Amino acid sequence: MIPLSFAQRRLWFLNKLEGPNTTYNMAGALRLRGPLDRQAMADAVNDVIQRHESLRTVFPVSAGEPYQQVLDVGDARLDLEIAETGDVTAALRRAANRVFDLTATSPPPIHMTLFVVGPDEHVLMIVGHHIVGDGWSTAPLLRDIGRAYQARSQGRVPDWEPLPVQYVDYTLWQAELLGRADDPGSVLAGQLSFWAKELAGAPECLALPTDRPRPSSATYRGDVVPFTVDADLHARLAEVARANGATLFMVLHAALAVLLSRWGAGEDIPVGSPLAGRTDEALDDLVGFFINTVVLRTDLTGDPTFRELLGRVRERALAVLENQDVPFELVVEHLNPERSPARNPLFQTMLTLQNAPRAVDVVPGLSAEMEAVRTSTAKVDLSFTLSECFGPDGSPAGLTSDIEYALDLFDRESVEALAAGLVRVLEGVVAAPDVPVSQVDVLAPGERQALLALGVGESVDLVPELVPELFAARATAEPDSTALVCGDAVMSFGELSCRVNRVARWLVAAGVGPGDPVAVLLPRSVDSVVALLGVVAAGAVYVPVDVSYPAKRVRYMLADSAPRVVITTAELAETAPDVPLLLLGSAQAETELARLADAPIDAAERIRVLEPGDAAYLIYTSGSTGRPKGVAVTHRGLANLAAFEHREVTGPPSRRAGRRLRVGLVAALSFDGSWDMVLSLLSGHELHVLEDEVRRDMQALVGYVREREVDLLEVTPSYAEQLIAQGLLGPGGPSTLILGGEAVGPGLWERIRRDERVTAWNFYGPTECTVDSVVARVSGDRPVIGRPVPGTRAYVLDERLRPVPMGVPGALFLGGTQVAQGYWRRPCLTAERFVADPFGTEGERMYRTGDVARWTRDGVLEFLGRADDQVKVRGFRIEPGEIAAVLAESPLVGQAAVVVADDDRLVAYLVRAGGTPDIGELRRHAMTKLPDYMIPSAFVVLDALPLSPNGKLDRSALPDPSGSHTPAGRGPRTSKEETLCRLFAQLLGREPIGIDDNFFALGGHSMLVTRLVNEIRSELGAEISVRTVFQAPTVADLSAELATARSARPALRLMTDAAMT
Repeated sequence: MIPLSFAQRRLWFLNKLEGPNTTYNMAGALRLRGPLDRQAMADAVNDVIQRHESLRTVFPVSAGEPYQQVLDVGDARLDLEIAETGDVTAALRRAANRVFDLTATSPPPIHMTLFVVGPDEHVLMIVGHHIVGDGWSTAPLLRDIGRAYQARSQGRVPDWEPLPVQYVDYTLWQAELLGRADDPGSVLAGQLSFWAKELAGAPECLALPTDRPRPSSATYRGDVVPFTVDADLHARLAEVARANGATLFMVLHAALAVLLSRWGAGEDIPVGSPLAGRTDEALDDLVGFFINTVVLRTDLTGDPTFRELLGRVRERALAVLENQDVPFELVVEHLNPERSPARNPLFQTMLTLQNAPRAVDVVPGLSAEMEAVRTSTAKVDLSFTLSECFGPDGSPAGLTSDIEYALDLFDRESVEALAAGLVRVLEGVVAAPDVPVSQVDVLAPGERQALLALGVGESVDLVPELVPELFAARATAEPDSTALVCGDAVMSFGELSCRVNRVARWLVAAGVGPGDPVAVLLPRSVDSVVALLGVVAAGAVYVPVDVSYPAKRVRYMLADSAPRVVITTAELAETAPDVPLLLLGSAQAETELARLADAPIDAAERIRVLEPGDAAYLIYTSGSTGRPKGVAVTHRGLANLAAFEHREVTGPPSRRAGRRLRVGLVAALSFDGSWDMVLSLLSGHELHVLEDEVRRDMQALVGYVREREVDLLEVTPSYAEQLIAQGLLGPGGPSTLILGGEAVGPGLWERIRRDERVTAWNFYGPTECTVDSVVARVSGDRPVIGRPVPGTRAYVLDERLRPVPMGVPGALFLGGTQVAQGYWRRPCLTAERFVADPFGTEGERMYRTGDVARWTRDGVLEFLGRADDQVKVRGFRIEPGEIAAVLAESPLVGQAAVVVADDDRLVAYLVRAGGTPDIGELRRHAMTKLPDYMIPSAFVVLDALPLSPNGKLDRSALPDPSGSHTPAGRGPRTSKEETLCRLFAQLLGREPIGIDDNFFALGGHSMLVTRLVNEIRSELGAEISVRTVFQAPTVADLSAELATARSARPALRLMTDAAMT
């Protein structure tokens, strides 16, 4: 028995694995014009099948192994199907998609049909599985059909020279040539060694931008985009090749690598390319599957010129040619890359320059023209095929080209843009081969302008009034309407305005004016909103400081912002620096405020004129140096955001309802997202400031929303998922939902999109660009962040600040009205992140967000992640470096690294410095300097941090923290403790749990606490607060608290009208 060749084995295996399909069909149509002898053609076809054994070979199985069985001539006779057709194109396409089963013992996997188009026009359609032939086989196959037809039409059998060898001879010769892999001196061993070195560290999957996520299994459905390279460019490409001692293929390969790199594939580009595999001249006239695929790896590091890159490509290609004998299938087996049914191993993009000999005048007496027939399949993601054409004098006449692409991944428009981009790259590199490849343009001028225009938010008139005037006008217009609700406290617009104006006058009297920071250190209450509006009314800079922050962080923020005044309470006064204090609620403060006028403050009363570019507030975000940094946001940006939200977000639902909206403020006032809800006051809506006990308890929050009929709510996506699980949406839920603070996952997006009762928005924007800069309605089939708000510009740029092509990931920059002043007292950092806007007017700046995004074909932005190490956890932006810096302060910690696991857990990896650090002590130390959302949920001690070859932290090599836990101390003693241990284990994903295990030490955080409270209510019938879990974080302590807990309140249910009366 003759085994399959290495190339045949792979195709047979794929056919067995995936079942018979058309993925590896090879189809061609020979259009014949003139008088055709159909019987002579039928005989000629069988003459050729007799001549080439590969055309009458089947692949039975013996003892589980397939082998080649060459059928006798009589058993393999092919009855040429003759069919008349009106629509020959459709008939050819149907014929090309004929399915062959390689496990069948008969007939061989090849079929021919003669379509009758007219009396003197026929099309000979040949379709076969690639296992019997390759592209090079077309020429000898057609040449032999022509010779046989000529003989048969003259009434004789063809008289041709016998073939020197058959395909089975090649199979045995190939095995003998290569030798055994375990023989160090064999060709196979030597070439496998080459490929192991050549492909070491190559990317397993090329990071090209796709229009759809890669499916778990490829369907191999494909289509083709044709394009051409004109004769002039063809000639110039050939000249570049000659001048550099290279081939045209090498020039095309280098140019393709440049294009793919500029489309986001990186600087290490593996591309597959087929080689004829006919390394002996005896194989030239044989029909068979000889083709071998090699991987050509291109290194674009160091920004070489095209000429330098071509040199690199040439040297690598020559080395590959010296090691082309080892079949691709054996390279894959030897390297054993990660296999996936979703993609091809080692490469996903192919490049072919067709230079196989062409059959000319194949059928004497007839005009013959070969036509390609597509099978609507794609073997890899992208396959570039170019064919040279020549004039009568042999001069270059152009390249006919196409890109075969996977429909699983790409839309036609994207591939058309890719084809146009390749032509532009080719034009650019021949015009200037000594220019660095990073400067080669891949966009046409019209494309560049279109992309820039896409990023410009709607043009609006500059808002003439700032927030103080807008609020004063609203309060004057409807003084008796309810403005503010917090717990039992209710204030009308008139009452709120009076108190705001008195606070503003108190500040002005204290010498505070525009540009002066005023810190607000207050518990969540109506007065926290009063203070905010009072500071802004005075024209000063509002600096919120969360009372729950550790004392050291509070002291740092107060020292760094250097407030002229601190607004706080008598209980918190000792935290404040030695500056004037306004102690709201104290007898003295209330007496002083009562003496002041309560009318809206006049511009002339302020210390200085309030300009739109003055800072309105200062928000502190995490900093990579271990110190938080303040962002100074302008009045202009705030007023622009207020105008947008009034017009697009709160205005439409208010008009539909015919009333003012009830708006729920869930976010902490130290979080800039709180401004979205506060600004609703300017539109006359009723702001509900949810108390801490309500906003941190999911069931309580949902109950409040339903009981108070809250219309609009803004929460982070992670919190939204849990609230929806508690019944937030549906009858009685909010009609408008805003998601912000972190990326929206596809599951949540789809869940909300399907709910017709709620209008949902996805708000995106860094603190440095006034809360929200890009917004999207939750619609469509996948999450996007949308379009810039009016007055804002969004750019997706490369490292040279040039627009990247549509669909290609790039750095997201934001410009326009909402760009902040910069970082408070950090001029160097400001200059680094707030850069000159090359697309705006002189003096305008844009902000480098550090995020990666791309423009979709629908003209909206899609968020793809962070370009740096900064992350968002539960809506809070965090620099892991800040946390690591705090942990590294311990003398027992030599190095620290902090990463995000499971999208919402911070994990700290520590390297010892002489002794084993006490994790509990480290946690307590971190809690004195960092807010709770920045405390790692897990600590893993290592001997050393794993590093990548370039010396950076190798995050993929960090151990999974989930398996590092052992229970602390005692096991459960009562059924109640058993239940609590089980609940801890369920929520934390850790087992086993002891009664002395600390909920937070094992990864618990504030959002998991709310789930724990709900589970305790459900399973143990006890009502505890979120605060209780913080105070009693172990099973033992919590069990003791439950002994005195009240019974759980009744579950929320629909009340009947009768019951309500």
